[in-house]
Amino acid sequence: MSSRPIRMLRLPQVIDATGLGKTKIYELQGQGDFPMRVKITAHSVAWVEEEVQAWLAARIQRTRSDLSPETTAIVTQPARRRRRKPGR
Repeated sequence: MSSRPIRMLRLPQVIDATGLGKTKIYELQGQGDFPMRVKITAHSVAWVEEEVQAWLAARIQRTRSDLSPETTAIVTQPARRRRRKPGR
């Protein structure tokens, strides 16, 4: 076991870190595709930060390895600004 303290994330922190919503987090968890929550007390749960970070790193790695050179060029282009409609 590492000497670093174990940090636990509550649901709002997991949502903030992943950009996922509550329903999606629980859905992915049920499918075995997201780290499982840990029951802390009878009425509270949290996620191990290191597990959530590892999940994010794996998602990033998988996405980048799936991208072809053509797709990468498209993704890295700066977004175009949309013009406002007159009167708005």
